Amino acid sequence: GVVSDIHPLSITLLNGIPGVLRESGAEKRKKGRRYMGLWRTLIREKKGRVMRRIRYSKISEELYPQIRRVMERDKLYLNQEFSLDELCKLLGSNRTYVSYALSAHNVRFLSMLRCYRVDFLIDLVTGSPGKYDLEDVALLSGFPNARTMLHQLRKYHPDVYSLVRSL
Repeated sequence: GVVSDIHPLSITLLNGIPGVLRESGAEKRKKGRRYMGLWRTLIREKKGRVMRRIRYSKISEELYPQIRRVMERDKLYLNQEFSLDELCKLLGSNRTYVSYALSAHNVRFLSMLRCYRVDFLIDLVTGSPGKYDLEDVALLSGFPNARTMLHQLRKYHPDVYSLVRSL
């Protein structure tokens, strides 16, 4: 028959090539179960991630406006000691949700804090020019000292830096 037509050396070579000889039924079932298990795990993880993303997006939609409202109404950024933990306590939430709400809007807590402080600083300097010196402006704006304020301004807001530097 057909098998006798194949040279014995050819059979030896074919045995060495992966995939040429078929797997037994038991090996196929074992492999299939392993793949199905991995597939189910992947689907479960993906579903979990999607559900988590949906839950976080709902929280983000509700929490971000509250964060903005509290920051603007209470002017919490003027406190040098203000932290993410204090914001969480005021909102009755936790760090994970608050951080996610901020990051969903491409904002980090410290950069948001800095932006509020810089806006206040601009209003302070332009509203009453010559009234405050550099150290007073820094402390009133919520920065710990003038050096930190100037460093932050030079790094992130160079246009405001030149305005404040002239004080």
